[in-house]
Amino acid sequence: DGTATVLSRHAEESLREKCLPRLAARRYEDLWQGAMFLTEREGGSDVGRSETRAVEDGVGWRLHGLKWFCSNASAELALALARPEGAPEGTDGLGLFAVPRWQPDGSLNECHLLRLKDKLGTRSMATGEIRLEGAFAYRVASPPDGFRVMTEMLNLSRLYNAVASVAVLR
Repeated sequence: DGTATVLSRHAEESLREKCLPRLAARRYEDLWQGAMFLTEREGGSDVGRSETRAVEDGVGWRLHGLKWFCSNASAELALALARPEGAPEGTDGLGLFAVPRWQPDGSLNECHLLRLKDKLGTRSMATGEIRLEGAFAYRVASPPDGFRVMTEMLNLSRLYNAVASVAVLR
């Protein structure tokens, strides 16, 4: 829901047309799951210190960096923060990008799972460390709006977690 919500509000029409039907599919075979690749070792609670870089290549963007806590690491489409070349330091320099599992040519994207986190809580949704080694991505929001747009997904996931916790207790 979070990935679909952000894309429906902020992505270009061509990206919405490509992704939203898959994120909202009712048949399992057609369904894409969404993910959030937000934090880094350097920029955990201080997201503005993120070091993941975004380089435009004429077709899309290529992301380079290590994401430290990737929720739903096996998803088909992840939203990730990265700093485009020449963007300022801090949170205002971050853009938001949609990183698909597959590149436009159908090959697997350059997102490498380094390890899964041993975490308390939801084990059915793997969380891991992922290295982006020139991973193909579509821009969703340019700086200075990248982090602000990502917080819409973050806030929605917090709401879902609170409701799920109450439901489990009930």
